[in-house]
Amino acid sequence: MPSEEDSPATRSAATDAGPPRGTGGPDTVSSSGLLSRRSTGFGFDDEASRPEPDTLLGVELGDVRIERFLAQGGMGRVYQARQRHPDRAVAVKVMRPGNRSPAALQRFRREAEVLGRLRHPGIAQIFTAGCHRQAGEETPYFVMEYVPGAETLGSFCERQHLPARRRLELLLAACEALAHGHSQGIVHRDLKPGNILVDADGRPKVIDFGIARLVDDAPADTGSCTETGQFVGTRQYMSPEQCGAGRIDARTDVYALGVILHEVLTGRLPYDVAGKSLTETARIVQQEPPAKLLITDRVLGAGADAIATRCLAKRPDGRYASAAELAAD
Repeated sequence: MPSEEDSPATRSAATDAGPPRGTGGPDTVSSSGLLSRRSTGFGFDDEASRPEPDTLLGVELGDVRIERFLAQGGMGRVYQARQRHPDRAVAVKVMRPGNRSPAALQRFRREAEVLGRLRHPGIAQIFTAGCHRQAGEETPYFVMEYVPGAETLGSFCERQHLPARRRLELLLAACEALAHGHSQGIVHRDLKPGNILVDADGRPKVIDFGIARLVDDAPADTGSCTETGQFVGTRQYMSPEQCGAGRIDARTDVYALGVILHEVLTGRLPYDVAGKSLTETARIVQQEPPAKLLITDRVLGAGADAIATRCLAKRPDGRYASAAELAAD
């Protein structure tokens, strides 16, 4: 059973892990209680967590110069930067000061390794990784694709007043990106609307592989707690097996996609877990049936509900086997 601590997961952009407001508009509350307000080119700019003073502003990491702070999460900070060769805007993710435990370093390096395996237009691409030495301390970082004009999936759907069919098209594109990850043996483990950005051209990109797992990593096949008992993931989108000690595989991501499907089409989560403890949330997810997916589009309604119901099956063998199978339905 998970502890009463929220996720220590590294965030590529400020998270929107809190209770939904509509389908997750521009103002959302993270699991740490911080308010994410302004859309940036890589998620949301969390003013409350802006590091002051910031010794990395203006620093050059190879041919990359850091220009401005964008966001931070439990273990990482994200900056906008400029690369000289080729000349382009990039995002730089660095480890937060004071959080350099062996486990934290392993998770940070794991994210870079995971992104290095992925080559898909629906996934933010990594360009390079390294270590910056400053004041006698080494700071790991990696340079990745910057997504200009991006906003989270929920915010984009609401601002554009998208019909159900268009929302499903966006989710289908996200499924195809995730299917690529699954084909490379990678399970995201923290899918939610805040980790699916929509760029200025209306194309989704899956981000934040900070707690992703490689399925060929034998010791990492089960559970969602760290060695210290901390809970990883975002409670509203976690599967029954993530809430316990079940095996984690592609079907874990399929479950989260079912929650997202429900949320972007109805503005509500399939379970009422607002204000609930992690222990009570786990009980609800593992034991209670999800709400029916009811939408006004009669053509899409029955089919969408059947898809969501299969995604949200308590047992993994009752779900789609992968995001590719889900996308094909």
